[in-house]
Amino acid sequence: MIAMGEFLRNIYTQFISVFSTFSFWDALDILAVTFIIYMAIKLIRDTRAVQLIKGIIVFVVVYLIAKIFQLQLLAFIIQEVVLQWGVLAVIVLFQPEIRHALERMGRTKLANFITQSDVKMKKQADAIEPVCRACSSMSAARVGALIVFESTTPLADIAATGTMIDANAESGLIENIFYPKSPLHDGALIIRAGRLLSAGCILPLSSVGNISRELGTRHRAALGMSEESDAFVIVVSEETGAISYAYKSTLMRNISASDLRDVLSKTYVDNEDVEDVLSSGKNKLKSWFKGGKKNG
Repeated sequence: MIAMGEFLRNIYTQFISVFSTFSFWDALDILAVTFIIYMAIKLIRDTRAVQLIKGIIVFVVVYLIAKIFQLQLLAFIIQEVVLQWGVLAVIVLFQPEIRHALERMGRTKLANFITQSDVKMKKQADAIEPVCRACSSMSAARVGALIVFESTTPLADIAATGTMIDANAESGLIENIFYPKSPLHDGALIIRAGRLLSAGCILPLSSVGNISRELGTRHRAALGMSEESDAFVIVVSEETGAISYAYKSTLMRNISASDLRDVLSKTYVDNEDVEDVLSSGKNKLKSWFKGGKKNG
């Protein structure tokens, strides 16, 4: 009991000594660190990095036990091998998660203000009507199409895989690009700031393991692009003429041209989150791993 009292007395003394010199900058420092920890937890939530954190905690606990019980060899191995080389291993193994986390940080309102991304997104409104008219026409003619609206994530590397055109957004030009005998029809059209930037571009395919085999390559590419960026990707099926779009790793299938116009307007004109539109009940959400006819 005497030892316990002494221990509590020491804690109280240290507590008083710390807060006797506590200043506004100390409080700001604590708040900043707390915010960083909160954002880190928010970024890694529902990712493989959660399991990594659990593994790190296990190693720390084992290391502390080894130190307490003077298990010199075990402590040496953990300290020299795990702690020193662990950071490099984490960077290599979780490079996709780290990249996605940094991309999400770059999509914040502060980052958009600094880079003027909001201005570029507003200009996308100029392309909404021509794209919707072209999609309606191509849907009726069952002409396949893949159209990407660039948002805050730059897609210069994707645009470089195609042919740069840098033209005004016109429905006739869009239909000509995806005409089956056109050399640029078998790829994606990138739209930046309301202009047709590049055509015939190659998009990354979805990394989702349980995606339905009944979905064609265009839908897989659209979903993959939405997984790696905040781009809004439109798909017109060559086999059924159905219009779909992918956004934030979610695929919405079989929507009308008017619904597509509403969603694009909400996203680029009203600057609202597309999920608000999804919850309005106008469209029926269909998971990509469910059945349905194959759409190319």
